[in-house]
Amino acid sequence: MKNQFRKSIFSAGLLLLFSGISVPLSSQEISLAYKYTGDKPVSYLYTSTMAQIMDMQGQTMQTDVISAFGCSVGSAGMQGNNLVLEITTDTLGHTTNSPMGGGGVFVADIKGKACKIVLSPEGKVIDLSE
Repeated sequence: MKNQFRKSIFSAGLLLLFSGISVPLSSQEISLAYKYTGDKPVSYLYTSTMAQIMDMQGQTMQTDVISAFGCSVGSAGMQGNNLVLEITTDTLGHTTNSPMGGGGVFVADIKGKACKIVLSPEGKVIDLSE
């Protein structure tokens, strides 16, 4: 009986201790925000491969399309509390291979073109007019 009483007091003490620790932790404010350093842009490369396989009257035809889009994203400063990002296109193109032959397009005129986008600290698009 005495041992059971000690366990109950110990459990109650632990409960009070942990509840006292959790109060200061829960009262702290946590802020999540998008931030890019101005030093070095971040490069992205998106590639996709699509394969279409058709069987027509016992004959199989396959068409493959490979697409690529690459860009660099860097900070262009702040507009109040909002982040201004500069997005520069690095590459854009696709290739197609089919039983009728292959071909592809690389859009050279778009390389180096830039636009700016304004994001709120939460990541919501504020201005995409450029």
